[in-house]
Amino acid sequence: LIGDLGYLKTNVTKLAEYLTRYCKTDIGKARAIFVFVTAAVSYDADCINNRTKPDCGTLSVLQTGKSVCSGFASVMLSLGMSCGLEILKLSGYAKGFGYKQGSTFDKTNHAWNSVKLNGEWRFFDPTWSEGSAETVAGKMVCTKKFKNVWFDVCAEVFAFSHLSASTPSIPSIDFLTKEQFESMKYAHITSWLSPSQFHEIATSNLHPLPAGYSSRASVLQAPLFLRAGQEYKFRAWRDSSSGRGGFAFVEERKFTHHEHGNDGYWEGKFIPKCAGATVKFCFWEETATGKQYHTCIEYTVIG
Repeated sequence: LIGDLGYLKTNVTKLAEYLTRYCKTDIGKARAIFVFVTAAVSYDADCINNRTKPDCGTLSVLQTGKSVCSGFASVMLSLGMSCGLEILKLSGYAKGFGYKQGSTFDKTNHAWNSVKLNGEWRFFDPTWSEGSAETVAGKMVCTKKFKNVWFDVCAEVFAFSHLSASTPSIPSIDFLTKEQFESMKYAHITSWLSPSQFHEIATSNLHPLPAGYSSRASVLQAPLFLRAGQEYKFRAWRDSSSGRGGFAFVEERKFTHHEHGNDGYWEGKFIPKCAGATVKFCFWEETATGKQYHTCIEYTVIG
């Protein structure tokens, strides 16, 4: 379908009309546009690896089918405005590819969108939903695989990984300074934490917030924190078509491995032993050189 749109890619208004022709609500229009952008545009890793500046104009991105975050956000902005959405393109600071806990930002590094739905500004990151990135032999390598978690996100959850520097800014998200954002422990959106849980644990300061990492596995159930000596249940899924693999707990360099079923699903229990220890819940896959590990969640065990 994407390749058959032809001349529509040269006319933003007609393309927006086509994409939203069956949509009767603003959220429906936002969904149609968001899914189209993530399907029609791929992240241009070559620009990052070669340090070249891409053309992020809407028509250029639609024609080439590749861009960086600014291009993704520009296409969504143009299509959204064409179909009557109250939509913005925002730029700012994001704890994405290459981010390390405690890093500070000397310049903006990302762009995304916000749409006003039912009187509330909601947040959309088509770039991060388009796929994922990893470093291979010192180069960025991108994998195109749609992730729904960055569609229609509330301000409280979005604030763990994104901070707008755009002017004028949106009143509903002006509750963090840049310094506060930098000092907050990073948390990647995951299906096992609801917005209310994110907000609760961020504001209560009762327990260390678990750090989440984007990975090719989905965490379906996990605790908000780990207390030494208590038993906790985990459920997760990994695409089993990529070969043999499973999940593992790593506590102070001690590994506990589990293989998932043929359908990629695994569930089990874990008891952390030592207060203050770092525990990583990972997925692993068998490679020609042995097991390769990818962190899904990282905890600091409390006493």
